[in-house]
Amino acid sequence: MSISYRTAGAWGPGLGRNLHPDEVDENFYELIGMINDINAALPASTVSIASITQTGTDLYVHLTDLSILGPYSLPQLKLDFRGEWATSTAYFVEDVVTHNGSTYLVTFNHTSDPTSFDPGANDGMGHDYYGLILENSLDLLVMRGQWSSGVSYVLNNLFIRAGSLYRVTFGHTSVAPFDPNANDGFGHNFYELWLSGLGGESVEFVHDPAYTLVINDVAKYKILDSEYGCEITVPTQAAVPFAVGDVISFHSATTDPVTFVAESDSLVIIEHETDKLPQLRGIRSVASLKYVGVIAGMEEWHLFGSLLGV
Repeated sequence: MSISYRTAGAWGPGLGRNLHPDEVDENFYELIGMINDINAALPASTVSIASITQTGTDLYVHLTDLSILGPYSLPQLKLDFRGEWATSTAYFVEDVVTHNGSTYLVTFNHTSDPTSFDPGANDGMGHDYYGLILENSLDLLVMRGQWSSGVSYVLNNLFIRAGSLYRVTFGHTSVAPFDPNANDGFGHNFYELWLSGLGGESVEFVHDPAYTLVINDVAKYKILDSEYGCEITVPTQAAVPFAVGDVISFHSATTDPVTFVAESDSLVIIEHETDKLPQLRGIRSVASLKYVGVIAGMEEWHLFGSLLGV
């Protein structure tokens, strides 16, 4: 490639005069040719990020070529409810204790004072032992475990739902399906989200060749390792009150087929790509089921991930 310059410099010697019209055209011709050569060398298409999804504590990156990167494990908060604070007791980060009607999160490992509780206690080097969560509650926080339908909840009850921690802000009897925005119609919301992305038993194994989903599968990563494969059955809302947006993920650890079916003679429908089957592609394949609600009278689930082609 030959470029003509008027003056001398880092680019080389110059002509010492204005360029002639044919020399200017020659410069443009050479540069445009170089750009065309670079464009011709680029790939015909590039792969970029289409979307990013989260299932429980796992992050997935969906690419435009339909491949999926992940899962990437997100940091997990594992609360341990220790009850009323006690003297001379070993406490650890993420323990939760109560004292005189207030609730505290342990923020630094330590052994508690042998005589009395001090909310400002520290190790003398800037590490506070406690962080106030709830002050002077009339009712101490009570952990009720996983949320369930038909349960009488009272103020400051705590429960876990789909990997998140909620506090009850208004007494009521729960009704399926779970709705984080549920209220009594008079401006009293039932729940307050405290923490999301909680740890716990987020990974579970399924050893049986046939398995029907249950409410505690929500936000779980189910590893299917039966030597005979596995048939996953999606039940009706009447049987299991899933909430809109609930997601369950699956990993095949077997060489035999892993398939997904709706409960027999039910209104459940499993939607997936038209050129795919409701079946994991093979061993080490991953897919997720997401409940999207009642659509056109059908309880609709979306199945997506590494599925077997038609």
